[in-house]
Amino acid sequence: MHRVLALYGTPEDPQAFKDYYVSTHLPLASRLPGMRSMRYSFDLSTPDGPAPYFAVFEAEFDSAEAFGAAVSSPEGQKVLADIPNYATGGLTIMDYPLLGTGSTQAKPQVIGAHEIELKPGTDEGEYERLALTTMAQPAPDGVTVRLFKGDRGARNGKYLMTLEMDTVANRDTTFPTEGSHDDSPAIQAWQQENPAAAEAWGRLSEYGGTTEVFTDYVAIDH
Repeated sequence: MHRVLALYGTPEDPQAFKDYYVSTHLPLASRLPGMRSMRYSFDLSTPDGPAPYFAVFEAEFDSAEAFGAAVSSPEGQKVLADIPNYATGGLTIMDYPLLGTGSTQAKPQVIGAHEIELKPGTDEGEYERLALTTMAQPAPDGVTVRLFKGDRGARNGKYLMTLEMDTVANRDTTFPTEGSHDDSPAIQAWQQENPAAAEAWGRLSEYGGTTEVFTDYVAIDH
């Protein structure tokens, strides 16, 4: 696996940077061919205080060659050409292979599987790009959202969204009512703290939402 890391210096107008980055640049970046995942954050710090950077972005590709091909593609050239439009504080980009074996990330104890039915006429490519951009937004604590597309079986070509949660207790706190989050104080607090993320999820839901077919699976070794 090959990772790309982008570190942004403090821009001239921080709010304008955030608005442009989320609404314009990330959708461009989500179109990079061969990209396996992408994440970003504006909340950077060090043990000694504020970080020397304003924002960070990271993405993963299968290899250095895959990253190079993405940068050289028409989509990659659009991403590069867009950088001067917002990165007024400077930008440092690094890429490197990921070494080591295994993962130190805790295994999820609950996986919520939600079947997705898109509205008729929905452009699947546009939906996937928006989903990738949306899932790069901050999620509620202890929750990781992923989107899958069937390529065999009864739901071939259909989508499945999973919510991976670190503990059963966190699931019960974040989603206290089965099948709904309307009455969740944790979700309401998250929406207030992350209005851009909440808005992005709202746009994604316009393409179609989860059906009533869902199941929470709890790890038997938890």
